[in-house]
Amino acid sequence: MSLKFKSQAAEDVVMLQVHAQQVLQVIGRDANQPGVLEVKDLPTALALLKGLPDPTVQPSDPDDEDDPSLHRPEEPVSLRHRAWPLIKMVERSLAAQQPVTWGVLP
Repeated sequence: MSLKFKSQAAEDVVMLQVHAQQVLQVIGRDANQPGVLEVKDLPTALALLKGLPDPTVQPSDPDDEDDPSLHRPEEPVSLRHRAWPLIKMVERSLAAQQPVTWGVLP
């Protein structure tokens, strides 16, 4: 299943429920039922979401670029990257003083 985040200040954001649950847990909310982030809660939510760890990419040695045995397998997508569209929505909603709501898509 998926969750849809909505705000009058931004385009809708759709996220798989498992990832939405992780993101909402960071801000102390539950993805199992519809919810709302009131305007007064947006600054705290934004700070918590922006505080998610962002994995750093190790710089590679230019001499190693031609050796395929030295390439690392792709890293999984971080929670911060998954949350980025929601972070932008919260920023826009805060600027426009609009709440953010969410609910499960059928």
